[in-house]
Amino acid sequence: MGIVTQVPASLFAAVTSGLEKLNISSDRLVARNGLPMWHHEDPRTLVPGVHYYRLYGSAARAFGSECFGGVFPKHLPIGSYGVVGRAIGNSVTVGDAISTACTIMNQVTNVALFWTVEDVETLWWLCRRNLDADRGVRQIVLANVAYMINIVRLGAEPDWRPAAIVLESAAIPGVARLEPFADADLRWRRETTGIAIPRSLLARRIGSGEPGIDRATDDSSAYPTPSDAFVASLRQVIGSHLRLGHPRIDEIADAAGSTVRTLQRRIAREGLTFKRVVDQTRYLTAVELMRDSDASLVEISHSLGYSGQAHFNHAFRRWAGVAPSEYRRRVRSG
Repeated sequence: MGIVTQVPASLFAAVTSGLEKLNISSDRLVARNGLPMWHHEDPRTLVPGVHYYRLYGSAARAFGSECFGGVFPKHLPIGSYGVVGRAIGNSVTVGDAISTACTIMNQVTNVALFWTVEDVETLWWLCRRNLDADRGVRQIVLANVAYMINIVRLGAEPDWRPAAIVLESAAIPGVARLEPFADADLRWRRETTGIAIPRSLLARRIGSGEPGIDRATDDSSAYPTPSDAFVASLRQVIGSHLRLGHPRIDEIADAAGSTVRTLQRRIAREGLTFKRVVDQTRYLTAVELMRDSDASLVEISHSLGYSGQAHFNHAFRRWAGVAPSEYRRRVRSG
């Protein structure tokens, strides 16, 4: 078990918004899969990658097609991709848009890694999943290809299609008949997913007519960055669950795409226990809130899942050696 994969909540929210356009109830899918409703609340938070994959898998079943991932992106304008869409909207050429998409995606999510490989005539735009999920893998693979094609089309012809496509999944019936995939050399069961792009297209200017693109400057540094270390990424997932009370290990294991026993073994290899990691997360979150926000100690204790401030005060004194009020006074006095 490696890192715990996560995606920006803005991407999760974009998908749920697109589903509503297809008359598919995203709330019903979220509830059916046992996904927390807070995924909708703040676009600047992180959502477990497993939950993102499950949403796509469940949507495919509701849509009634294993090709859903390849069809869905046409209903989701690039501008609705949150921070990713805004960054692409500020690109100048196709090559710039591809480079920007790779950079920003690798910054805001660790569910996959994006990069390019060039030869004399072709640029391969590639990605590789960091997650073996129980559901939604084939849909994500198809969606990644369709999104890539849509971005290239910002500067190419509206019906441009790649000559070759590589896909990490096994063959999916009907994909060759989908408009973005038609006439392409489809290569299944590969180590990466991606499309071949003629180098001659890279200098094409990005048009301004794409509906939904917001070209306003966006500060991607304001978005949390998923950690590339196991314990730190686990703390991030635990942190997102604190508002619900003391996180249960079965809930966190599920969000990490793991069994409870596998998660416990992985934590033990780091010399920790689940309770210790939860305590660390609460302490680090409390310190951040006391330093960077004006939230009262009562509000902070509630956001950390404590039933009352007295429990928070006792725990914080154990962590830091001083009461939270004294810690905040020292931090603010310099």
